[in-house]
Amino acid sequence: MDDQRALGFVRRTAILNLAPGAVELDVVDGIQNVLPDGLTRAFQMEFSTLADAYKESELDPSSGLALFRLSAIPTDRNEPNEALRTTTVWSEGIQPARRLLCSAQLDRYRAGQEPRRRALHPRPAGRVPRRRADRAVGRRAARVERVADVGQDATSVAELIRLLTSDADLRAELEWTSGWAPAT
Repeated sequence: MDDQRALGFVRRTAILNLAPGAVELDVVDGIQNVLPDGLTRAFQMEFSTLADAYKESELDPSSGLALFRLSAIPTDRNEPNEALRTTTVWSEGIQPARRLLCSAQLDRYRAGQEPRRRALHPRPAGRVPRRRADRAVGRRAARVERVADVGQDATSVAELIRLLTSDADLRAELEWTSGWAPAT
């Protein structure tokens, strides 16, 4: 990864098991209403139904990278307006049992049903909840960093997928780019 580029906005969470023994967990955690690049907050608030018609979300299965983009930039002119940039979301830390990209998947999970898996989710999109079922070993913390970035072009996305599928120490990369280091 280019040393001059930060990886995006980083949200850090930790789950700490204070019990002496292992505890089974079933956690849903994520970001909702991720706006694809090319939509302003004002447009989303005024024309949310129209905006939803243009939204797409996709999960790259090899890296776990979620892509939120527009099929085209909404305009009132009768001319094509390509959407060439995307918003990306990925995570490091506890590996999820499943990544969910749309409201229907989350609703099915909440109802106790198996979410339907699809690589591409046309409208409406914009959720990246992560479901994790795990055993937390006694007196340990499990950390998760979720990273979101806007305005990514095809080259940036390809670079990011290469980074995520490499043997790179992502946690060290996140600490270096954000200037954050865990307390010891």
